Amino acid sequence: MRIYEIPIAHRGLHNKEVPENSMQSFELAIEKGFNIETDVHLTKDGTVVCFHDFSLKRMLNGIKGGISSFTIDELRSDAKYQLPNGEFIPTLKELIDLVNGKVDILVELKSKSTFTYALERNTLELVKDLDWISVQSFNPISLIWFNKNYPATRKGQLDAGRVNFATKLLQKLGGAFSMFEKHNCNFLAYNINQISDPQVLANKELLNYKLLSWTVDTPEKMQKAKDHQVDNIIFEKINIDASTYKNLKPINK
Repeated sequence: MRIYEIPIAHRGLHNKEVPENSMQSFELAIEKGFNIETDVHLTKDGTVVCFHDFSLKRMLNGIKGGISSFTIDELRSDAKYQLPNGEFIPTLKELIDLVNGKVDILVELKSKSTFTYALERNTLELVKDLDWISVQSFNPISLIWFNKNYPATRKGQLDAGRVNFATKLLQKLGGAFSMFEKHNCNFLAYNINQISDPQVLANKELLNYKLLSWTVDTPEKMQKAKDHQVDNIIFEKINIDASTYKNLKPINK
């Protein structure tokens, strides 16, 4: 399964000249044969767009306001809303049409809302029946919703409760690991700096899930991931090919 076998380009294959979560970064990832991780938000009119931050400020040259405060037409109405390479913020549909199954897409749901599920619903409409797209989230409620409404979706819990307060609280209320069982996740995704925590491997073995790690941005971190039995990496800023991680041998036993 490609999502566990081919390294995943974090926010596309971006660099100093190619902005993160841009169509250019996605095209480069496809060209090199990498899977693609992207973050999604809803615009004011309900369009699912590929963008990491809740605020536009960092990526759009200091523009104030949250991405949910603008419609997609407004975000494409003026050059001031362009990314540094001159592109406008892409929609998830545009990314899906571009990829068309050539690689896998890992969609991170950046959902603030707990009970409206607008982002989840609109994302599902785009990814339903596409087995080369997986979803992940820090918010376990998003994953529970996906499991209830379309259980065939491949799902992953980010940080798996070691850092995320919401997950830890839900685990406490529902019993140890019961929330994982309820949303029927296929993989856990941990920050690379957490991988040495023995609870990470214990969770993997207990729950029989695949293990991903982010963000791997040095050869040393890539080796650390392999040494700690990470099934696949979400990477950036390192020069590798699509087979590098798969062929890397663990050093520590």
